[in-house]
Amino acid sequence: MEVDHPILGWNAHRHASSPIAQPKYRFQDVPKCRKSLEGSVIQEVTTREAFKEIMGEMVLLCNEAMKRSRAGRTASKPLSLEYIADRLDVDDPCFGYIIRSEEGHLQGFITVTTFTNWQKNFKWDSLNEVSFYYDDDAHHLGNHSSGGDGGQVEPSPGRKKRMSHKTLMKGSQKRIVDEDGSLAKELQKTVRLGDPYNEGIVWPRIAEISLLGALGCGKALVELVIEQLEFQRASGTANYDFVALQATDNSIPFYESRGFVRVGAVTYESNDEEMTGENRSISPAFSTDSTASETNSSSSSSAAAEAVTPKCPEKVEAIPMSQTIVSSPHFVHEVVKPGQTPSDIAKLFKVSVWDIIFLNKDIYKDLRPTSRLIKGTLLNVPEPMEEDNEAANNYGSKAPDSPTKWYVAKENDTPRQIAKRFGLACNTLVSANRRRLPELQATSRLKAGTRLKVSNLNQQDEICQPYCHWSFPEDTAVEGGEPSYMMVYKLDRKTARNPRTVRNSFAVPVSQHSPPRLLFPPPPKTTVKSSSIEEVPKTGSPRQLVSRGHKPAPAPLKLPKQPSRPAELKKTPPQSGQDVYWDHQKELHPELAKPTPENEKIIKDRWSRLGGYKKDRYHTIAAEARKIYDQVEKDYMAEVAQWKKVCKKIQDEHEQSEELKQAEAAAKQMAERQSTLYNKVVKLRDDALEGKEFQYWFVLTYIPDLKWCHLAPMFQDGHFGADRKKAYGRPRYRLVDEKYGKELDISSAYCIPVRSRALKRTVDADKEEWDIQDGPVKLVKEGSDTDVMDTLSVSTALSSSKKRLTKQPKFRARSAIKPITGKISVGSALRHSQDPLKRTRSSPVGASRKRSYDEVAVEEVHTPMKERNRRRCMRCVDFGAPHSQAVSCLGAKGRFGRDACEYYDASGAPTDKLSKLTVPGSGRKPRRCCRCIEFGAPDEQASRCPGAKGRFGRSACSFFSASGERIVPSDIESEDGRLTEPPVKLQRTESITIATTFPTDKEVDVLLTPGRKAHPSHRPVVSDRRQ
Repeated sequence: MEVDHPILGWNAHRHASSPIAQPKYRFQDVPKCRKSLEGSVIQEVTTREAFKEIMGEMVLLCNEAMKRSRAGRTASKPLSLEYIADRLDVDDPCFGYIIRSEEGHLQGFITVTTFTNWQKNFKWDSLNEVSFYYDDDAHHLGNHSSGGDGGQVEPSPGRKKRMSHKTLMKGSQKRIVDEDGSLAKELQKTVRLGDPYNEGIVWPRIAEISLLGALGCGKALVELVIEQLEFQRASGTANYDFVALQATDNSIPFYESRGFVRVGAVTYESNDEEMTGENRSISPAFSTDSTASETNSSSSSSAAAEAVTPKCPEKVEAIPMSQTIVSSPHFVHEVVKPGQTPSDIAKLFKVSVWDIIFLNKDIYKDLRPTSRLIKGTLLNVPEPMEEDNEAANNYGSKAPDSPTKWYVAKENDTPRQIAKRFGLACNTLVSANRRRLPELQATSRLKAGTRLKVSNLNQQDEICQPYCHWSFPEDTAVEGGEPSYMMVYKLDRKTARNPRTVRNSFAVPVSQHSPPRLLFPPPPKTTVKSSSIEEVPKTGSPRQLVSRGHKPAPAPLKLPKQPSRPAELKKTPPQSGQDVYWDHQKELHPELAKPTPENEKIIKDRWSRLGGYKKDRYHTIAAEARKIYDQVEKDYMAEVAQWKKVCKKIQDEHEQSEELKQAEAAAKQMAERQSTLYNKVVKLRDDALEGKEFQYWFVLTYIPDLKWCHLAPMFQDGHFGADRKKAYGRPRYRLVDEKYGKELDISSAYCIPVRSRALKRTVDADKEEWDIQDGPVKLVKEGSDTDVMDTLSVSTALSSSKKRLTKQPKFRARSAIKPITGKISVGSALRHSQDPLKRTRSSPVGASRKRSYDEVAVEEVHTPMKERNRRRCMRCVDFGAPHSQAVSCLGAKGRFGRDACEYYDASGAPTDKLSKLTVPGSGRKPRRCCRCIEFGAPDEQASRCPGAKGRFGRSACSFFSASGERIVPSDIESEDGRLTEPPVKLQRTESITIATTFPTDKEVDVLLTPGRKAHPSHRPVVSDRRQ
C-alpha cells in the first residue's frame, strides 16, 4: 500500500546469502558460562563463512541474553538477523571467537574488523558542543551538559576526568567521557584512506568490535580480543592502536568497566569546494578530510621535502587517483636515491612505515618495508602531526580571540528576549545562530536547553551533526534514529616476549574452529530471487564488490567458428595474359622484380615482340585462373552463408529460451510474492522447538534469501460485535504488546500460513484486528460485544503478568527524541518526533487512568451519539437550496467559501449545473443509480439507469457490474470526454526495500510491518541511539 508518510525500513548492503539453519536446541536450556570458562570450549574464527554458518544461533543468543539481563524485556532491542548478516558480509577483515558448551550449545561470540566509515567529513571531536548533545543528561558531564534552567555558559578548560570502576559500581550515573578531547585528537591523527562511495574510508590504526553476544562470558571475550590485538603484528592493512565500538544503553557500564571511554564523533556539512581541487595539498588526487590542515601544513611538509626533492619545476609531483578518495593529510615524496626503501623514507620523515605502505597499497600492490625503490618513484607520505599544528586539523575553524559565550535557554524563551538581556541586536543574534538552527526566528519559542551563541557573532560556525555509525553518503544525519554512542579503548602494544595473561588464565585452551553439530538442515534455496537480489560473482574482498552499478556480465553465446578464408582467395586472379607473362618474367629474371619504369618498359617490349600463339597460351592460363578463383570464392561464400544461417538459428533459439526463462521467472516470482510470509498470520509446525505457548503468530519481518521470520504472538481478545456483519460472533485476535518480550525469531520452514482477514486495515499492526479462518469456531453473539479477556488467564500469554488487557492496546512509554536541527518549539507543536520509527508510544492523551473493557463498552452503548454538523455552502443556504445540495456544493469546501458556489452566482441567478440538477416542474434532484455514481458515470446516465428506480437499487444497474466492469457501452460521456475510472482500493500493507547505502552489488528485500519499531542495530535507519 502506498502511504504518504516516509517508508519504514533500512538499507542492507550485502550479497544474497543461502538460507540459514535452525538450531536443534532451546536457548532457554543453555547454561550460563562460568568465569573461568570451565566446561566450555573456546574456538578462534578467522573466516566470515564460519560466522555466517551460525547466524541463526547468534540471533537467538542475543534474544536470550536480553531476556536474562537486568533490564529485562523493556530494554533496547537486541541485534537483528539483518544487521548481523550485513556486518558479516561487508566487514573486511572479519575474525573473532566463539564459546560453546561441551554439549555444543553456543554461549558467546565476538567479531572484530577494521573501523570504517562512509562519511567523507567524519571527525573524532570530543570538544564540539554537539558531540554529547544527545546523550542522556544523567550520563552527561561538565561543559557538555545542557540544562534547562537558563544561564550563561563559559567554555571551561578541558580536563581529563576518568572515574574509577568502584565509583561506577556503586551506582553513579555519570559516565567516563573524554572531556579534554585528548583521546579524540589521537584518533584524528591516525592515517585513513578510502572511497566513501565504494569500500569506505578505512582507519587501519583503529579496530572495531562489530558484534558481541554472550551468556556470562562477555568479559572474557572482550579481554581476549584486546589481548590478541595488543600482540598482533603490524601490517600494511592493520596496525591497531585503538579499539572502537558502538555501545547500546544497557551495555555502557559493562564497557566502562573494561576501560572504554566515551569519545565524541561528528560529521561536518559537506563543502563542494573540497572536491574542486583548488584548496588541495601537493597531491590533488586525494580529497582530505581537512582542507585547512593540508593548506597550513603544506609549508612545513614542502620544506622538509626540499632537501630530497630535485629542483624540477616542470615535473609532476602527484599520483593520479580517483577524485572521490578521502585520506588523512599527506604529501607526495619522490625517490631521488636509487635503492631507497620505505623504511628509510619513514625514518627521514619520522612516520610509521606501515602508514606509508597503507597510503600506497592501491598503487603498489607488493610494496614492503624493505622494497628497494627506483629513482623517481612517487610515494604518498603522511603528514607528521606536531603539537603546534593540531589547531590546523579543525576543519578550517580558527580560534577566536576571546572564547565564545553561550546561553542556555529556558522553556519558551525567545531570541528577542535573549537579545534584549545581553544588549544585542535581535537580527544579528538570529543570523549568527541560524546556521545551527535553520528555523530560528525572532519570535521562535525555544525548548529548555537550547544553546544560543551570544558572543563572536560575526564568526561563521561550522555546521556539524552527531555521528551515526553504519550510515552512508546518501543518508541524512541521524536519519530514522539517534546518534551513536561511540566508545574507544587505547591498546598497549606488546611483543611476543610478554606473557599472554588473559589466554593463560582460562581453564581451557583456545582451539581452532570446528563446524557446529547441533543445527538442522537449512531450508532449500529457491532459484527465483527477489526483485532486488541479484547473484554477483564474488571476486575479491567484499569492500570491492559493493558498487551499486556493478552487474554480472551476461555469459557470451557460444557460436560455431566462422569458416576461414581459403588461401586461393588471398591473391586476386590475373586479369589478362599480360599479367601472367609479367609474373613469369619476374620469376625468370629477379632483376626485373623491382617495379621501375625501365623494367616495365623492358617487359612491355618483350611482350610486344612475343608471337600470337604464345600470347594465347598466356591468356588461356589467366582465364583458367579466374575460373578457379570464382569457383573457390563461390564455395566459400556458400559456407559463410550456411554459417550465418546456423548462427542466426542459434541466436533465435537463445532469444526464445531467454524470453521463456524470463516469463517463467516472472511467473515464479509472482507466485513467490503471493506465497511470501510477509504480513501473514502463521502457525508453527508441531516439531518447532519454540512458540508452544501461542497458537497463531503474525510475521513482522521476513527475509527471503535467508528464509527467516520475526514473529509477534497473537491472542484472542473477545469476539467481533454486530458492526462486523461477516465476522459477527467470531473470535477477534490482536498482537501481544511488544513490552512483554514474546516475539520470536525462527526459520520460515517451520511457519504454516493461515487464512485470515485484517478488518481494521490500519497501518499500525498493534491496532489491527484479525479474523482468523482456521477451522470451525464457536460463534458468540450474546450482547453487543463480549470480551473474553475478563475470564482469560493471561498467565500463559503474558508470563507472570496478571493485569487484564483493556480494549485499547497498551503501549510502552518512550522518551521523546530531540530534533537534530535544534530544540525550537513554534506554537503548540507536539514535542515527540514525527518519524514513525521514532514516534513516542504512550497511553491516549487525556486519559488519567486506563479503562477496563467493560467501562468502555457501557459508555459506547449508553452514551447518545450526537450528529456531526457538516459544512454547507452559505450562498446555497441564502438562496433557499436544499440541505443536501448545500453540503455537496464546492462552496462548502476549501478556503474560497461562497465564491466557489457552483449552483448560484453572486446575484442569486442559478447556474447551468443547477438547471441540469433539478427536474423541471419538481424542484428537487432526480433519483440516481448509486453504482453508476460510485464508478464515475455522469449524472444524466445515473438518473436514467434502471438502478435509480425500483426497490432493487444498485443491483439493477445496467451499465456496471458489481466489480466495476462495463456491461454495455454508454453513449453518454462526462465533461472531459470519457467516464471516470472506478476508484482503486488500496491494500493496507507496506513493503520496505533494504538496499546497503553505501554502493552495493545487490539489494535484499526485507519486509517490515508498519507500527513496529525497527531494530536499533539496522543501518542506515537506527531507531535506537546505539545499535
